[in-house]
Amino acid sequence: MKYIVISPVGNGKGYCIKDFIEKVKAFEPAPHQIVLGLHLDHGFDLTDPMFEGITIVYDSCIDGAGGSLERICSNREVLRLFFVNHKERYEHALWIDTDIMCPPETPAVLHQAIVDNNVLIAVNKVKGRGTDRYLCGSGMMFMHRIAATVSRFYVGIIEPEYVVGEGAWAPDGLEKHLSEDFMFFAMFDQGRHFLDMWCGMSGRLCDHFVEVEHIFPPKRY
Repeated sequence: MKYIVISPVGNGKGYCIKDFIEKVKAFEPAPHQIVLGLHLDHGFDLTDPMFEGITIVYDSCIDGAGGSLERICSNREVLRLFFVNHKERYEHALWIDTDIMCPPETPAVLHQAIVDNNVLIAVNKVKGRGTDRYLCGSGMMFMHRIAATVSRFYVGIIEPEYVVGEGAWAPDGLEKHLSEDFMFFAMFDQGRHFLDMWCGMSGRLCDHFVEVEHIFPPKRY
């Protein structure tokens, strides 16, 4: 199994990035490459030995996006294109957000899941922030390279809420959106039949394959 690990790193992940890199380097089998997507204003000391042998990907469009929602979305999209266009043409990528700590067997378990179920993506459930509810998003997923060519990450914008009966837009101009997770996975959730006809694999699988720890930033008092 030849795969890479991809992680979009937010500027505020200094509290967990060292632990994350150590966990990834302990994977069995080991990744052929670890790729971190950073903002131009990241603030990390890249001369630190922990970054040795790691591929750093920058793109100005990540920083051109205003809020954190747009930033993480554009970061994922830059990394998707890196995966698709890599000269080595790796067959698989394991995407993990930097604040998610995984056990060593993670890549082998998720790879087996996509093989056994003939799917393009296996998503591992992760507890959301401040809740015991497990989420099935793009924070942790193992995907075939074909999956990265099928869809892309972007935020779907819905017009500001219309006030029914008043014939006007809501005064607060609230902008609603569909997350990059929703938009990316829509192709796999709704187009299973067509994907199967095209490449012989179809859809995504979401389950609690391995137990992970979602690390949150320390509280400030």
